[in-house]
Amino acid sequence: MKKNKRYLSSALALLFSGLAFVSCNDNDPDFVYNEKPAISPEFSAYTVNEGDAVTLVLKTSKVSNVPMEVKLEVLGNSTATLGDDFTLPGLEVGAEDGLGTDGFLVTFPANTSTYTITIPTVLDNEYEQDELLALKLTGAHNMNGTIDQTVNITIKNVVKDELDLTLAWDKTFEAGGQTYSLCDIEYDVDILVFDSGFNPVGDGAQTGDCPEHLVMPLADYPNGTYLIVGYLYGDAGVPAAGLPEFNIPITVDYVRGGSATLQAGSYTQTTGYLTSNSQGENSAGAGNGDITIIAAVKVENGVFTILNPNDNSVIAQGRSASTVNKMAAAFKAKASLKKNKK
Repeated sequence: MKKNKRYLSSALALLFSGLAFVSCNDNDPDFVYNEKPAISPEFSAYTVNEGDAVTLVLKTSKVSNVPMEVKLEVLGNSTATLGDDFTLPGLEVGAEDGLGTDGFLVTFPANTSTYTITIPTVLDNEYEQDELLALKLTGAHNMNGTIDQTVNITIKNVVKDELDLTLAWDKTFEAGGQTYSLCDIEYDVDILVFDSGFNPVGDGAQTGDCPEHLVMPLADYPNGTYLIVGYLYGDAGVPAAGLPEFNIPITVDYVRGGSATLQAGSYTQTTGYLTSNSQGENSAGAGNGDITIIAAVKVENGVFTILNPNDNSVIAQGRSASTVNKMAAAFKAKASLKKNKK
């Protein structure tokens, strides 16, 4: 009996020594089943131009067989504004969802090692210094993956390669005891563009809208001076209404998006080329009816300059009447000029 006990003790000793040997072998894999994957951004800082998108790549320390949720939170030191300067993907969440401060929830898919978040930025018309979007990335809900990182995104101002013009001529007036406006009765002015040789350029703005919107891309307007002209396409019966005389000036709201020197402004015709309610759509030929010079735009090496036609620059060289007549003739000669009425 003692002999058997001795054999049993020896066997147990050998067994335990084998286990100890196995557990101390550094060459065997370390199986740790409760360690969560760590998620991290590929870069901690990005720079992007307005209008472009940031591609933020997240990586995981190991592939997970379940999805992992990540919350994107805009930090207080950000100078860029959500909605105005950028948008964020995902589901909007906050304290009511048990996730603390407001943010956006995105999901890192299961069985993948990387996940890309696309953050669009907004190309606006404002001139702005560099803006900062500081994003905090944290895990959410069941925390299948861990992350606590900050990403800084610098948004650079962009100057648009175009001049944006909004041209308005609306005016209220009384007739038969009622108040009307030119836009309401569809008093229709087409906006045309002529080059310095009085040749029509492009289709202008001829949609029937009130106001009209004209965009002048640099690609379509090489160096030169261009005349912005109003042509009365439809007078809505105003000249025949027997109303007291009143002028119909055209106002130009202009902006070159992102420009520090040509920021948003407004210019209204005052004298020299105004039309009035007594002039109709069929009064062409005299240079004082259906065509009015609104402004001139000079393009030189990527720089736009808006000029007043009454200030003796560019077109005011003692030939204003002949200028209008030449433009009227050129317009009538261009039979192929397209109209895009709604």
